[in-house]
Amino acid sequence: MLSKTLAVAALAVVPALATPAVNIYWGQSGPSSDRLRSHCDSAGFEYVTVGFVNQSPEQDRSALKYPGSDFASHCISAKYTDGNGVDSALLSQCGQIAADVRYCQKKGKKVLLSIGGEWKESKTNYAISNTAEGVYFANFIWGAFGPKQPTWTKARPFDDYYGADKGDEHFVFDGFDFDIEHKFKDQSGYIAMVNKLRALTQTDKSRKYLITAAPECPLSDQYFKMKDIIQQCQFDALFVQFYNNPDCGGVKNNNFDAWAAHVKKTASKDAKIFIGLPGSRDAAGSGYLAPSEAYTLLNQHKNKPAFGGVMVWDAYFGSEQFGGKRFYEHMHD
Repeated sequence: MLSKTLAVAALAVVPALATPAVNIYWGQSGPSSDRLRSHCDSAGFEYVTVGFVNQSPEQDRSALKYPGSDFASHCISAKYTDGNGVDSALLSQCGQIAADVRYCQKKGKKVLLSIGGEWKESKTNYAISNTAEGVYFANFIWGAFGPKQPTWTKARPFDDYYGADKGDEHFVFDGFDFDIEHKFKDQSGYIAMVNKLRALTQTDKSRKYLITAAPECPLSDQYFKMKDIIQQCQFDALFVQFYNNPDCGGVKNNNFDAWAAHVKKTASKDAKIFIGLPGSRDAAGSGYLAPSEAYTLLNQHKNKPAFGGVMVWDAYFGSEQFGGKRFYEHMHD
């Protein structure tokens, strides 16, 4: 669906984000046998976003003040522990994921780490109470998942992964994604976090990092959960979730044009908008489109300046076969 225009996209002014493209999420669905590397042999996507870092450091019950992470069945449950034997919520032994991410990067995929995800205050609480805590969170994400810093003494969860080649022991993501699914009355903590993380990525000239967001599609004040964050922060791409909200999803009610108009008035005015779709009927509560229906929707928007491509939730569900091809491969071809 998109590949015919990729050659033109290669000439785009912004080198960090080639569009149109496909981004798939991975890490929350499927059995442990659904390894990330099994998807990265496919030419059906350019970006894969691994989720999630799903607790803010403020929620850490240990003395470490680490954020929490969750990769469902894809990582064993061992966590970093403080000197008193109290567990943090940060997974410490995800070497298989790290090895697979590096495999994907060597296949030419850009791999992002997502912060947020489904909100459950008692379990997945990623609230940030103020700007100082937002800056702390950004510094931790960069120190733990960005390039190894000589002064960094805290956790590096994905370093020294299985089978690391010499020189590759220190793991680096290609960017960071924000999937904020709770409406915080005060979003200044996240605004500070995103802006600080943007500044930190610009200190490393060895690669172009992406900062992305995955807002839900409603734009009304009542339901627009990332309104202030998108207004005041520069994102490279918006993976808009055009599902689970019938008033702005599907083919007829899709509000892509309203999003394009809104984004032009924000700090993310140059961000490309990806049309987010469920990879199967089981991937979301509503909003699934069969490939033929998705083609109809994409044909309406694919030549518009704001169009960035397709986001699929997620790799596991998007592996459903149609005519010998996965759902996300149909979105790409």
